[in-house]
Amino acid sequence: MTRTVGCSGGFLGRVLDRDPLSYFGGPLISSHHTMASIALRNGTDIATVSEQLGHADTGITARTYLHGSKESDRAAADVLDIALRG
Repeated sequence: MTRTVGCSGGFLGRVLDRDPLSYFGGPLISSHHTMASIALRNGTDIATVSEQLGHADTGITARTYLHGSKESDRAAADVLDIALRG
């Protein structure tokens, strides 16, 4: 079976082994992206998400799912503000 690069194990790999056709153009890829985005936005570390997705390394996960946002920019500014005051 052919899979996308980096998806050789973990949760996604197990699902693809059972139902590979739903991956292509179906709901599986949407839930894959949704799970990763929600987990990362809510503080799950990149290594855990990468492992769950079955990515070969965390770089694949980071390039695909880590995006800046106004919320994350604000949170980073708040953390720096607290650190500089404290």
